[in-house]
Amino acid sequence: MFQPHCQRAFTNSLLPCLPLETWRNVILKIFSKHTVGITNVPGPEKQVFIANKPVSTCRFAANSFHSVISILSYNGQITITLNVDDHAIPNAHLLPKFYLNALVDLGKEFNVDIPHTLQNCIS
Repeated sequence: MFQPHCQRAFTNSLLPCLPLETWRNVILKIFSKHTVGITNVPGPEKQVFIANKPVSTCRFAANSFHSVISILSYNGQITITLNVDDHAIPNAHLLPKFYLNALVDLGKEFNVDIPHTLQNCIS
């Protein structure tokens, strides 16, 4: 495991120089062998670059899982991604609605202001 200062140097100095195809191969090799991935490590607080191009957003996608709910922070934003195998999970199309309802209920429980854009999505 990298020490924090080594990890920052690796992420900020070496990785931006790698070609996009190398990134894709690394990601495929890492995540194709996992069945579950869970982390509470926040993503970068500032914009990063891959192959000298700015990264606009981060999302987690996997095709080897039955279902994945990922929450990633990056550059002051939070992205929630739901990946579902609709052959393995009956009525998978309802998962986003249930997830948003539960998220709003949790926010209300902790007296968090619910954005109007989210309130408009729930029933």
